[in-house]
Formats: sequence, structure tokens, C-alpha cells
Amino acid sequence: MVDGVGDVSRNTSIVNASGYVALADMPGSIGKVVDINTTAAFISATISIPYNESNLRGASENDLKMYYINESDHSIKFLDVQGVDTANNIVWGKTNHFSTYDIVSYSSYMGTWNSGSNPTVPEYTYGDKINIKAVVYNTGDAAFSSNFDVYFYEGDPDAGGRYIGSATITGGISKGGGKTAILYGYAVKSSPVDIYVKIDPQNSITEKSESNNKAYSTLSIGPQNFDSDSDGLTDAEETGGMQVLYPYRVVYTDPYNPDTDGDGLTDREEMGTIAFYSNGKPYYRIISYADTADSDNDGLDDFEELRQTQTIYVADTLAKAQNFLKAVYEGTDSSPYLTAVVTTTNPLRADTDGDTIPDGEEIIMGTNPNNRDSDNDGITDNKEKGYGEDPTIFDITPPTVKVDYLLVSKDTFSFTTKYNFWYTVSDYGGVKDVTLLKNDIQRDSHSYTTRITTVSENTYFETTLETILDALRTARVDINANDWNGNYETALVYHRPSIYGEMAAKLGSDTIYGNEISGDLGMLSGLSATVAEIPELVILIGDDPSGFLAGITDLAGSIASDPALMADLASSLPDSVKEKQKLENPYAEGTSLHDRFAEGWYSGYIGAQILSMFVGGGEVLQTVKSSERFAQLTKSVLAKMDEVKVLLKASKTIIRFSLRNT
Repeated sequence: MVDGVGDVSRNTSIVNASGYVALADMPGSIGKVVDINTTAAFISATISIPYNESNLRGASENDLKMYYINESDHSIKFLDVQGVDTANNIVWGKTNHFSTYDIVSYSSYMGTWNSGSNPTVPEYTYGDKINIKAVVYNTGDAAFSSNFDVYFYEGDPDAGGRYIGSATITGGISKGGGKTAILYGYAVKSSPVDIYVKIDPQNSITEKSESNNKAYSTLSIGPQNFDSDSDGLTDAEETGGMQVLYPYRVVYTDPYNPDTDGDGLTDREEMGTIAFYSNGKPYYRIISYADTADSDNDGLDDFEELRQTQTIYVADTLAKAQNFLKAVYEGTDSSPYLTAVVTTTNPLRADTDGDTIPDGEEIIMGTNPNNRDSDNDGITDNKEKGYGEDPTIFDITPPTVKVDYLLVSKDTFSFTTKYNFWYTVSDYGGVKDVTLLKNDIQRDSHSYTTRITTVSENTYFETTLETILDALRTARVDINANDWNGNYETALVYHRPSIYGEMAAKLGSDTIYGNEISGDLGMLSGLSATVAEIPELVILIGDDPSGFLAGITDLAGSIASDPALMADLASSLPDSVKEKQKLENPYAEGTSLHDRFAEGWYSGYIGAQILSMFVGGGEVLQTVKSSERFAQLTKSVLAKMDEVKVLLKASKTIIRFSLRNT
């Protein structure tokens, strides 16, 4: 668990890295490794890692500590502020950055690291006089101020080693601190020789543990310093073992083969440089394992990861993705819409970017092993892979809208219609906002500040006089949904045709009178769709359809007498208007009834549009109190029809603009 101050949760991934090869042999580890990455800014965070008492391998719960990997110098850093909640089996720690975190038994880790031989082999000749330094650390629970002695020996003092001198450390040592004892002027007499130090052999100070008061280092001259294979490592280093702190292990190589693992990199290159830990012990900052061709077992050998670059190609914006797919579909050149990214990988991390896809698999897939989100659409590669999408092509998939429950009801003797919707919107890139509209009027809206993949909402609203009005004009409910990547979906979730559409449906396949009647009903439906925002006029049309039909028929017929003009005006209609006709038309496409209804609908719609434009607009239509007044208006336009046609032909763009804004 991670919590903290700042934007910690967004764009943060936590991966179980307990199988991380770099930490497989870490002394004292209880096998609880997590890798935390984020692209968000934050000030501080508390990390809580649970543990199972059965996995402590004999360690005390209170001895557990959390550390992180400092990959810049390959060192281990224990968190300054941390603790153990033994009641809930949690180790917690505070941090201001994220990395790879592990839990170890502190005593076991320090005991292992503070023992063993020096991995480096200094070069000396017989008779050389040297100063031998021993760094003594206080790993206890408190500081002390007493003086104490440090004895030096040739060989193990507990196995007959020869005493060669001593040094005194004065003033004690602070908690966690260290001081250096120096034996001056020691003459090298043999090779190799183990120089031991023993701290406080007189037991003059009280210590937490007496078991870590002895250590040694090996001094060598002569053949021990040869480099038989000229790889930059002495034979003694290669055969004696080279200590690596991170990943923790001792590496042995062949002193007669400059490339022990045969991966194309010399042993010296792979072992990196020598550094010194806080207790003075040296270690190797390795680049990769010199004894393993594929250090992280990710399917790419170390040479590939260090010396070779990988080029991947991504469509990393919505526009590029759309154009790329269009070009692929049309068989044209798609390369202009791809971005080339040159990348490398870490030979010590099987999954360099922490997206749970091994580097070798990413190279095969064509994704970027150094970027968790190759196409920068906010969806990590592993998620897109799981969804069956291409992680190298920016998300172009619109949200999915599903109605879970719908109830439209009206109480007896009531003019109120009740709508109750339960619906779910899903998008693997995250739903950004959702709007519900009734006949293009917004009834509900929701916005989301984070990339939520699935949202469920309930919308309830009521309308008045709907039974009268929507019997004459269509009733529809749409849900508009947008995702975070610019994709959108408009879903028709409820539709009730006007009375004219329902009447047309009842004609069935009767073509004896059906063609003529379907055309008239289509014309009344189109007329009502045009004046849908004038409730009084819609009701008047319903009360006297034949009277209004006579007027609009003459006007529409005059326009239809010029097929080219009618085709131009119909083609100028926006898709939203054409969709209204399709919803109202109850007949199968390709049938004569369907075509006659569509012709009538467009005639009624366009005729009413023309009438509105040339008699003073919607305000005049609002004054219509009868079918006779409507007929008078149509006659006034018909009287000047030749002039009107000229204007329409010359001003198709104006008509088109007007029609698109109705």
C-alpha cells in the first residue's frame, strides 16, 4: 500500500518483484520485493509492505527493515524513518521517491555483509611497509564514549595467528557511526597473507553482540596479481570471487578467458567499477554479470542490451493513429504517421520499464521496453495487451454505453412522463464525461477527474405535455460519452416514433394505397420535425393534419419539380437530420414504401425550412393559429417561387448553413 502527500495514486504502478533476479540471493531477505514507479509529482509517501510470519526464516519481527535500491551507485539504502507493525504484520517506511523495495532481517544482512574477504587484491612486493586501516562501526542501539583497543594479527588469532600490533580508538563511537584504527609500518613478509583484526579483545566495553568483532583481508604479491587473459581483472579477483552488493552475489570468472560467459563483453566491462560501502568494504558496481550471458534472463543477452539499440515505431497521437489505420486500410503509405523511438534496456532488469512484460517479449511485440506506455495514450502496454489492443497505436476505441435498466411511465390522468435510466459506460482508456439528452436537451451530466474504466450512473427526470407533443413528434434519449483520449460515442438508448411513423408502420406492405399514404405521412413527420420547438404548432398539425398537409404539399411539390435543386438541398442536410428520418421511417431500405416515406419526410422538412426562411422565420410560424393561416403563408411563398428557386440555387451554402442550425 502507498499513501502520501501529493498526486501519488495517479499514474503509479506497484509490481510484485519478489522473483527479481537481482535480489534473489540477498542475505536476510524474506522474499517481499515490490517495484514502485510513478510519473506523478509528490512530496512524500508512506510505503506499507505486508509479511507472513511463516516466511521470516527464523528472523525476529522487530529485526525487519525496509531498504531500497540506489541504482546510480548500485548500493543498498535503508529508509531513515520506518517501523514494524507486528499486530498487523506490516513493515512501513517513509520516502520521497520510488524505487525497488525489499524487506530483510537487518542482523542477518549486516552479519553477512560484515564478514568475508576483501574482493579486491592490492599489489605489494616483499619488504614493502604499509599502513593497515580497520574501520570499526557501532551497529548497536546506543552510543558509547569509552576507549578500546584493536589488535592486528597475521592469520586467525583463534587458530594460532601471530600478533603484529595494535591501535587504540578514543572517545567511543556514536550510534551508527564509525572510526578508523591504523597499524603503521607493517612489513609485507609473505604472500598471500590474511591480516585479521580483533576489536576490544580485553572486553573492556559492553557490546550488543560479541560475534562480529573479528574480520580479515588478504594481502597478495607475485602470481596473485597476474592478469593471464588481459581482461583488466587479476587472476586473484577472478578466482577468489568478486563481491557484488546489488545484485547481491559473489561472481567467479575464468582467469584464462577474457569473456567468460561468451556474450561479447569482456569480464572487466561487465564487472564495472569498484566502490566502497559505508563500512569501508569494497564492492563492484557491475554493469551485468560476467559469468552469465543473459544476466536478467529476459531473452536478450547482455551485449544486445548494452551495445545494441532497438528502434520501435508508434502512432502516438489520436490523429496519427486514425491516419495510420486509414492508410493501412486504403493500402497507401502509412509511414508518415509513425514516430521512430530508439531505446535500450537494462541488462540487470528483466522488465526495464516495470510494465510486467519482459524486455525480450516487448522487442518481439514491437513495444518500447523502456516506456510502460509505448504510444503515450495513458494506458500501459500490459493493459492494452490484456484488452487485445495494439500498445503501439494510440487508443482510438470509443466508450461503450450499456443501458442496465429503463422505465418510462405515466400515471393515469397525469400530463407528466417519468424517465428512469440506469446505465454503464466503459472505456479501457478511462471515461472522462457522460451526458444524457432528451430530444437534444441535456438532462444529466457527469465528469470524472481520474481515468475510471467503468462508471455506472442513474438519471431520473420528468417532462410535462409529452404525451401530446411526442405523439406528434419523435421522442428520443441519447447518451454522449467521451474518454480521456478524445474518443466519443453517442448512443441512442430510447426512441419512440411520432404518430405519423407509427401509422406508416401499420400500413405494412400494402402498396395499393400505401405508397401515396406513406409519402403523406412522411411529409407530416418531416414538417413536425422542423417545427418541433413550437409546441403549439405541433399540436395544431396533429389536430388538422390534412389542412397542413395541403399547404406543405404545394410548397414541397414546387421544390420537388426541380430534381437537381431538391437533390442539392437534401444532400446539404447534416447527418443528425438524416438520422431522424431513418429513425422515423418504419420500412425496410430498398422498398418503395421506404423511398416514398423518405421523399415525403425530406419534402416536409425542407419545405418547412424554406417557409420559415422566407416569411420571417420562426417568430412568424409561432403566430400560426390554424391550418388556414399556414396555407396563406405557403401561398405567399409559392407566389414568388420562381424568385425563391433562383435564390436557393444561388445560395445553397446559406440554406445549408441554415438547415444545419435548425
